[in-house]
Amino acid sequence: MNLKDLLEMLVAQNHIRAGRVKDFKTSTRYLALALGKTTPDDCQEEDFLLSPSVLKDKIETYFGSLSKVTSLRTIHNTRTNLNLLFRKAREITLLSHRDDLPVPAMKRKGAMEAASLTSPFNQRWHATHATCYKLAPDDWPVDIQEAWKNYCVSRQLKVRTISSKMYTTLLGRYIGFLITIEGLSIQWDDLFDVSNVDRFIRWQSERSQTTITVQSRRFVETLFTVAAQTDHPSLPALKRYKRDLPTPESMHDKREHWITLRELEAIGLSLLKEAHKPITSSPKEEAAYQMRCSHPGLSRAIKHQMALILRLMIRVPLRSRNIREMQLGRNLYQDDGGHWQLYFRGSELKVSTRNRKTNTYEVDLTDYCPDLIPHLEEFLKDFRPRIPQPATTSYVFASRFGNMLTRERLRHELATLVLCHTDGKTRFYPHLIRTIWATEYLTAHPGDYDTAAYMLGDSVQMVMQRYKELPARNQQKRGSQFLIAALR
Repeated sequence: MNLKDLLEMLVAQNHIRAGRVKDFKTSTRYLALALGKTTPDDCQEEDFLLSPSVLKDKIETYFGSLSKVTSLRTIHNTRTNLNLLFRKAREITLLSHRDDLPVPAMKRKGAMEAASLTSPFNQRWHATHATCYKLAPDDWPVDIQEAWKNYCVSRQLKVRTISSKMYTTLLGRYIGFLITIEGLSIQWDDLFDVSNVDRFIRWQSERSQTTITVQSRRFVETLFTVAAQTDHPSLPALKRYKRDLPTPESMHDKREHWITLRELEAIGLSLLKEAHKPITSSPKEEAAYQMRCSHPGLSRAIKHQMALILRLMIRVPLRSRNIREMQLGRNLYQDDGGHWQLYFRGSELKVSTRNRKTNTYEVDLTDYCPDLIPHLEEFLKDFRPRIPQPATTSYVFASRFGNMLTRERLRHELATLVLCHTDGKTRFYPHLIRTIWATEYLTAHPGDYDTAAYMLGDSVQMVMQRYKELPARNQQKRGSQFLIAALR
């Protein structure tokens, strides 16, 4: 059966709507060209039923060889159509003899393609992905479910919901390993057995080909916290084990992906300029478009929003969660004097208390960065209403579907925009801005850890520990100046 026959059979059996046939024909033609064939008629099963990695390389090579950059919408539609084509074929057993039927994965030519292929995050993620063995809470043994539920109830006033979900995920991987991989029948107390913990950590380390992963160390710290809160007898043994764990190695060198604040600001201004471009060529067509669309200019509104987020984080190096959870009228508001204030307190910050007092973080944006205010006010007045949101929501930023921004979505959106505006020279993630900001500030103001700590929302001790290499650079610079003078 060739690729054309496969499509025609799915259409004849009404698995693909008539209105979508043209799109599917275009997608299969792209796939045929990627495989070195002239038309889908020439693609037999042995041609397109290849291993996923081989087929993926052929598709990426094809889109990368085109002189004209393929639009993101075209690539997305092609990927969706081919995924649906193969999935429907499996469901009606047209290709049931191939259990390893690949799903083509296409990436945008240039920046995103190069970054993804070289990303150590992707390489390690595939090596340690837990889908095959992770167990959901409903699949845990009954006594473990009850014990974990009781623990979560006892800690719900002190632990954020998102943190509780992360702890549940870490525990689900551990339980899945013991039951699925090790084949053990376990109870609640078995989770705190250091021998079980050690086997799990070593197994993950072997799969990721590293000494220890960040997730592994985080899991041990989580299990130790649970043992401490429940006064478990295994607490001393877990404490010794946690103390002897090595520090996870960095997956990448930040200097290889470095980008200055000035370059990030230029990207933000470029995005702002793109957000002001009209969708259509004439004002009349633009007005007609806005009348017939429920959310006119949504793409421009999202781009305007991302430009504001990027420029705001350059000036105020907030954490990702503060951007995602920022609420209008609570964390961002205008005071009686008309000044825009940024305000977080207590559990809204990573460190909720300092010196037994509620921790607060406040910045007068109007005084601190007046150049950002026109951008902010324009977004709130003209562009934010174009993003669909529930009437009851007060979040400043939202996804294009009106939902609260997730950590993955914010990271993906910003990384994609930065990569595309730097020709793939850097692999960006939001938290990197904090490192860049602190490095540039402490380089310009050596020893001023108080200001850096306040703007980062960290303690002075944490900033000194995290950026301890900066004083060394300054000392080396002074030593170099001395040496030049001495040898002269």
